[in-house]
Amino acid sequence: MIGAVKRATLALMIAAITTTAMPSFADVQMASKAIDARRSLMKNISKNIKVVASFVKKGKGTTEDVARSARMIASDIARFPNYYPKGTAQGSTAGNTRSKVQIWTRWASFTGAAAKATDTALNLAMAADIGDKDALGSALGSLGKSCGGCHKRFRGPKN
Repeated sequence: MIGAVKRATLALMIAAITTTAMPSFADVQMASKAIDARRSLMKNISKNIKVVASFVKKGKGTTEDVARSARMIASDIARFPNYYPKGTAQGSTAGNTRSKVQIWTRWASFTGAAAKATDTALNLAMAADIGDKDALGSALGSLGKSCGGCHKRFRGPKN
């Protein structure tokens, strides 16, 4: 009888540890939605960067379109750290993502890089608002460097 009680107690302890150590299905779903949302946000940033780059490099589009896209880039970059909840790193059960765990272990560095990119994107938006193509090209180059620096430090290889 004591053996059965020990076994049952051990089984309950293992079940308790397993259920508290593993994310719930709802947690995994929420994390997966966060990954989808940040991918969508980053795709939107990329789409708007292409609008600005096309104007700078090829003269395509209107200054109004470029200004709207530049403001959207700044707004999206300012918000993107909110799209990185804990538990959504590459290799987690949350889903397919390239986000390195260093985002959360070096959160201050990550959010600092986001703040710097936001400042650079605001410079892009100001150049677009005044229609200065040279300043716009310079700001776009700075934004590319800022984005690339963050991607090198915090984005892992394709899965």
